[in-house]
Amino acid sequence: MEVQEYHLKWDITATPDGKMYITQQGLIFKCDAFVYLHPFWSYYVNVSHVLDAKYNEHLMPLTQGFYSQKLANIPNVTVQYTQKEYKYDKMSFSRYKMYYYMPIVSKEEMDLFESIEIPNRLIVDSYNANLLLSRNLYMDLPEVWTMQDIYKLNNVYYDQEKEPQEMLWYTIALARKNNMPVTIPLSTHEYIEHSVLEL
Repeated sequence: MEVQEYHLKWDITATPDGKMYITQQGLIFKCDAFVYLHPFWSYYVNVSHVLDAKYNEHLMPLTQGFYSQKLANIPNVTVQYTQKEYKYDKMSFSRYKMYYYMPIVSKEEMDLFESIEIPNRLIVDSYNANLLLSRNLYMDLPEVWTMQDIYKLNNVYYDQEKEPQEMLWYTIALARKNNMPVTIPLSTHEYIEHSVLEL
């Protein structure tokens, strides 16, 4: 399937044995065909390997998140969750010391909230299945809120967290735009040595 993301066209296929290949003008990236759902940015896969011209597989030093709404529609993928909008009422919270907490009622919500935790501000207590919010965050939310409201109040933090996970795709797009070779950093010897693969 052809996907337009990061200012480039990518060809994405998944095989029946659970592998996904993301290709772009000779570049080939490999990952598991397991599509995650992020509550802010839709569907994504975690890409950790690149193939060279001889189809040898190499580990990259930083796993990259490839985000696209279309990932869930690719044949042979396993999709973690389907998109839906959860709505919450502030009346569901109780106060505990400096936090407000509410029960998390499903595994799906637990996973989604865990993906957006912020130290000392938004915490998932998986043992007791509770969501804890700092007093400031709780006060800033509307009476009925969604996970998108969490993003709006913390977008700088979340965007900074996401940026390094997508840096490779934007670097490739810039190289293509300027007709420059693409250099992919590689990990070897348990992340001690780094090499580069020019394609």
